[in-house]
Amino acid sequence: MDSIIVGIIVIGAVIFSVKSFIKIYRGEGDCSCGEGCSCSSKNSCNP
Repeated sequence: MDSIIVGIIVIGAVIFSVKSFIKIYRGEGDCSCGEGCSCSSKNSCNP
């Protein structure tokens, strides 16, 4: 029973990680960049 619960938690974490990676890959993730810039220009932004 304990291994089933651990398995469900691990599967949930993997699904969350994959969804986050896909959002970042598509450019929909949080850029942590100020207003007026996109993820592609994050390096040229002034924080």
